[in-house]
Amino acid sequence: MRLKSKSSIFVRNALFILALSYVTWYVLDHIRIPPTHSLSKRVFWSVAADAQSRIKTGQYVIFDQFVPKPISRDITFIKRAGCTAGEVLKVENDYYYCNGEYLGRGRHKTRGGVEMTPFIYNGAVPANMVFAVGDHPDSYDSRYIGFISRDRITRVAWAIF
Repeated sequence: MRLKSKSSIFVRNALFILALSYVTWYVLDHIRIPPTHSLSKRVFWSVAADAQSRIKTGQYVIFDQFVPKPISRDITFIKRAGCTAGEVLKVENDYYYCNGEYLGRGRHKTRGGVEMTPFIYNGAVPANMVFAVGDHPDSYDSRYIGFISRDRITRVAWAIF
């Protein structure tokens, strides 16, 4: 009887540890915390982006982007879809608007003095493209890298806090 009791405790504990491990893996696979303060929200819940689903303006998107010097490598970005396919993006004197709504201002130099060339485009956002922006004035986003192709968006996210 005692042997059965020990084995049932072992099995129960093993199942508990397996379940806890799965829940931990699942949560860690979906939680995203941006490495910079380019967004006002700090913690996001993300899921894989369905290739058929439409990205909506205001939705958070996750994609990889090559960042030139001094980083010179791909970085995973979390940004807000500021303007999506069919909406009108307008740039006036380095100020960006989507359907007349202010998105931010482009800069010609970083805070560190590195020269940057803002992306200039006036017209409807092309099909399968997203103009992704951050909330911080110095966010490195579509104001400098241009449109993000829909097929490069790997995940969509919702702000937790």
